[in-house]
Amino acid sequence: MLGSVALRRSVSLTASKRSASVLTILSASKFVIPQALLQQIRNKHNDALPSWRETKRQEFGVCQSRSTTRTLQISSCRTFVCPPSFASICHPPLQLRTAAQQQKSFSDSAVMTVGGIQLKLSPEVELALKEGRPVVALESTIISHGMPYPQNVETAREVEEIVRMHGAVPATICVLGGEIRVGVSDTELEQLGQLGLKVKKTSTRDLPLLLSSGGDGATTVSATMWVANLAGIGVFVTGGIGGVHRGASESGDISADLTELSRTPVTVICAGVKSILDIRRTLEYLETVGVSVISYGTKAFPAFFSPDSGYQAQAELHTPQQIAQLVKSRNDLQLPGGTVVGVPIPAQAAAEGAGVEVAIQSALKEAEEQQIEGQAVTPFLLQRIKEITGGTSLQSNIALVKNNAAVGAKIAVELATLQRQAPPTPSYSRGA
Repeated sequence: MLGSVALRRSVSLTASKRSASVLTILSASKFVIPQALLQQIRNKHNDALPSWRETKRQEFGVCQSRSTTRTLQISSCRTFVCPPSFASICHPPLQLRTAAQQQKSFSDSAVMTVGGIQLKLSPEVELALKEGRPVVALESTIISHGMPYPQNVETAREVEEIVRMHGAVPATICVLGGEIRVGVSDTELEQLGQLGLKVKKTSTRDLPLLLSSGGDGATTVSATMWVANLAGIGVFVTGGIGGVHRGASESGDISADLTELSRTPVTVICAGVKSILDIRRTLEYLETVGVSVISYGTKAFPAFFSPDSGYQAQAELHTPQQIAQLVKSRNDLQLPGGTVVGVPIPAQAAAEGAGVEVAIQSALKEAEEQQIEGQAVTPFLLQRIKEITGGTSLQSNIALVKNNAAVGAKIAVELATLQRQAPPTPSYSRGA
C-alpha cells in the first residue's frame, strides 16, 4: 500500500516537539522523501527499523531527480515525530496530526453495539472494519498468563507488528474496567503484561460476570472467538487451542474452546492442540461437532511444540488462498462452527519432541500430587515445562506464535479479497 498511515506512540525525530506531528508508517508502506530527511531517519531510527530499504523513485513512475529523492519502504510499524512540512514534501501527500491530537485519538475509541453489548474498538480496528480491510483477532491470555513479564509484552507487540507487516490489522481482545476491548493501545498492553496473573483468565462464561462487575479479563481462545465474531472478525491467531484433557474420562475436563469452535464461525490459526492434552480425543471431538480441521503444508496435525502429533487432520492445504477459499465455502454453506488451521512450529525452533514429552509427564505428575485442578492446571504445566526444559519451551512458544501470526495475516488478506469479490446479492441460474 502506498502512503498508508496511522497514529501510535511517539518516537522523537526532531528537536522541536511543539511544531511536530506524529506519524506511524504501516507495514510495507512506501514514501518518496527528500534525501536529507532520509538521512535523518537513518541516523535516528536505524536501530528501530529491522527491515527497510531504499528504492529509486523512478520505479513508481514519478519523473523527478533521483539524486534528491528516495523511496523508503518500511516493513514494520514504526512511529516518528516529524516537522509539519513532511506532509507536503512526501509523495503522496500525507495527513498528519499533532501530538495533542494523537493523545486524544486513544481516548476516542469507537463503540460498536451488538445486541445490547458494547464493544470498544481501537481507531485502527474501527477504520479497518469500516473499509473492509483484513483484521486478525489476538487473544490476551497469552499476555497475562502465558509468558512472564516483560517477554509477554515484547512478544505481544512483535506479534501485532507481524500481522501489520503481512497486510492485516491486529485486534488484541480483552476486558478492561468491564468494557470489551477490540484492539488495545500500547499502554494497555503494558498494563496487561504487568498485572499478569492478577488479571482474570476469561472464558466465554466469564464475560457476563466481568461486564456486570466492571472487572478486568484476559480472554482465552473461547472468549476471543466469541468477541471476534460479534465484531465481525473472522480470523483469529493464537498459540494452541485447548481440548480434551488427559484423564477426562474421569474428570470430565474438556476445554470450552471446543464448545466455542462447534458454534462460532471463526477460523483459528494455531500450532495445533496443546501437547499437554489428549490429542486423539480432541480431534475426535472436533470431528463429531463438525469443525473443519486443516493442517498447513503437512499431512501431520501439529502438537504445539512438535510439528507432528502422530495424527492427521481432515485435510492438508498448502497456501493461504486455499484456506481462504475453504473458509469462504464454509461461510457460504452457513455451517455453524469454525475452522482450525494447524500450523507446524518452525523446524529451527521446535523443542526436542521426546524431551518436551518427558517434561510434560513430569509436570502432570507434579500437578496431580499438588492437587492442582481446573483453570490453574495449564499455567502450572507450562511454567514447569519451561523450568524443566531450561526455557527452551518458552522460546519455542514465542517462535510458533509469531509464525502463526504471519500465516493468519496472509489468510485474512486472502479471505478479505474473496469477500470483496463476492456478488452483493444471491444469483440464480437454470440448469441446461
